[in-house]
This record gives sequence, C-alpha cells and structure tokens, in this order.
Amino acid sequence: RTDSNADANEPSKLALVCDAGRYIENGPLTGLGDNSQIIMKRVEYFRVLLEVFNSSNQTRYIDIKTYNDLPANQKPRVIAITLGILARSPLSIGADNKITNVDNYKVLDKTVKTAANSANYIRQVITQNVALRNALGDREQEKNE
Repeated sequence: RTDSNADANEPSKLALVCDAGRYIENGPLTGLGDNSQIIMKRVEYFRVLLEVFNSSNQTRYIDIKTYNDLPANQKPRVIAITLGILARSPLSIGADNKITNVDNYKVLDKTVKTAANSANYIRQVITQNVALRNALGDREQEKNE
C-alpha cells in the first residue's frame, strides 16, 4: 500500500504491509485492509514462488496462481516458499556521474523495469527461501498409496 509518510518527490511510495482478516463461519472475509502495518518501506516489487515436488520427485518452482489453477488431485506438495523483493532507498543519492542507473532488475523468475522518473535511487534485490520442514511428510507412505 502507499506509505502516508513518504516524501512528496519520491517516484514510488509503496510499502510492504502485513494485514489480517477473519472468516466468520459461513460468511465472507472481514477486517482485511482495515489496520495494516508496514513491514518494509519502499518495496517496488514483491514476488512469491512455491518450491514443489513434481511427479518424478524432483523439485521445481511455480507461482501461486499456477499452483491454485491445478486440479485438487494434482497439486504437488509445497516444501518451501521463496520470497523476492526489489527494495529502493528512501532518499535520492543525487546526481553523481559515478553512479550507474540500472533500469532492469531480476527478481526470482521475473525481470522488473523501474519507473522512468526514478533514477538516482539505490536499489537492492532481496531473496529468501523458507523451508517448510513439516511439508516433507512420509514419502514411504506416499509410495504405497
């Protein structure tokens, strides 16, 4: 969401936030978007990939939409989640000819192009892989099914 404490001259005022909603029994999701909290400021891009086992017991990465589009009986086991972020400095570094402006950044499996008016900011790609240790399960039991 937009950070309300951003400088008016910043090209992008987005922040990564955490929010929670609640499902009421037999009802819709409520409360989402009412009171989000900023986790990290100046996040220009955020991507999530799921590491899954395929039918040959090899791992691969897929995005959440691809996973959700699979039929329920064909969904592979998720063993890890990989997060990718393109973060930007809150302040411009000024016009210095020693600074090379990069327009494209590789975030996981996507190339992200920065806004044309956003030169002279330092950017960093951050990735983190989180293993779901309890997702491994009993492989011997699966072989017998």
